[in-house]
Amino acid sequence: MGRAASILPWLPAIAFASGAWFLAASRAMQRWGAEEASAAAGLIVALAVAASLWRWAEADRTRRALEAARCPRCASPLREEHEHARAGAGGGLRLRECGRCGYRNAEALTCARCAP
Repeated sequence: MGRAASILPWLPAIAFASGAWFLAASRAMQRWGAEEASAAAGLIVALAVAASLWRWAEADRTRRALEAARCPRCASPLREEHEHARAGAGGGLRLRECGRCGYRNAEALTCARCAP
């Protein structure tokens, strides 16, 4: 599934939540006496909600791709490598790299064989 297609199920939720927050923020501004600024405040809040939900959906899509050992950019298989922790240093690392598009990811991972 393409990058845009994986976000499509989130679009109705993003639109609904942004619209609801737009209405709530603009009504609150009207009640507080700032009627001229109500539409702008509603728009700012709606955009902030939309951006937050969009980023949340993108992070979810990236997490699912990495769990499946697929590149989040091009869906090619990722090459995984585990770098064991050394004595006196922090924990180990899991390194993932896509040979097709150059995507790289590193996350902490300490296994039973890593030095204490």
